[in-house]
Amino acid sequence: MKEYKITFCGCGEVTAAWLWSLQNLNKRQEDYHFNIIAACDPLPKKLRKLRMFGFKDTKKFADLSLAYKDEKPDITIITCPPQLHARYVAEAINNDSHVITEKPFLVNYNQYRHMREIADLADEKKLVAAVNQQYRWNETIASVRKAVEDKIIGDIDFVVTNFAQNRYHFREWWRSQHEDMSQYNWYIHHYDTIRYMLGKNPLKVRAQLHRPRWSKIHGESTIFLNVTFEDGIEWSYTATQEAIAAQTLPNHGSFVMYGSKGTIRHLRNGPARAFVEEGTQAGKFKSINLKSLLKADTKYETEKFGEGRWESGWDMSIRLLIESIETGKLYPTSLRDNFWTIAIPLCARESHRRGCIPIDVKEYMQFD
Repeated sequence: MKEYKITFCGCGEVTAAWLWSLQNLNKRQEDYHFNIIAACDPLPKKLRKLRMFGFKDTKKFADLSLAYKDEKPDITIITCPPQLHARYVAEAINNDSHVITEKPFLVNYNQYRHMREIADLADEKKLVAAVNQQYRWNETIASVRKAVEDKIIGDIDFVVTNFAQNRYHFREWWRSQHEDMSQYNWYIHHYDTIRYMLGKNPLKVRAQLHRPRWSKIHGESTIFLNVTFEDGIEWSYTATQEAIAAQTLPNHGSFVMYGSKGTIRHLRNGPARAFVEEGTQAGKFKSINLKSLLKADTKYETEKFGEGRWESGWDMSIRLLIESIETGKLYPTSLRDNFWTIAIPLCARESHRRGCIPIDVKEYMQFD
């Protein structure tokens, strides 16, 4: 059995989902085993959760640089605050470690420039450098992607998404130190899953960012966003983290896709459904539960961490990481893939700064 040595950079709240998944995979796997050799966090109390998940012999450090002096991990998992992700991705690659970071892997344009160079360095060293976008492996998201691929509702022309969280005020220090934390810490999930479901990349972004009058946070918690994807697909997205008594929506939002043959709707926490027109009579249609489209070999997760508190997907992210390391297959949410996802919040901020004009993604991001 092959052992993979892992170091954690950060031991905040989301780390528990990783530890839970690694613990479960160690119980089920016969081909490989995960050994967490080191964990880093400047707050000692954060490191206590290692013992809760059975990793009692893990060495503990205040910073990743100190851990690398003592230990040589195969994989570094980055779960510290978003502003620090780019720094530690670079440090992992420079220390010859495969790396997967929680989203987002950067939070400003200067970090983006740096990550372009780090992606090149990872390729030169043949190291896997990836961003965890575990919502892609959610059963609902997988079922919508399959329906889009199979053209169940024909050619898609536009999509409308709404998302609201009630009084999601940022109390942690790192949440209050960046004007776009709502985009980078939450809305980035939606930016990535819409890309994944449509199988298209963004071409133009136009946005207005808004701070409600009752806001208690730094920056804007609300966005009115329009994105033009390849093939001319338009996406309208409205989101807020400071609603009051709004309707509860699923973590991936309420959305409707409009196609030439029908619509795909996901409005609550149940399964997504397609409504396909039958014949020529207006209003006559058949309804399809999209979960029925998934085949036995479809890659998705249903098991949730914390009794349903968080969406599933960490197990899949880990298994795909091992597959990429062992076979050389490109990780589906590699740094290079996620440059297209991170382009949306970067271009949204630039659009807002320029008076809400459309921003050309390839031009602004300097894509070839």
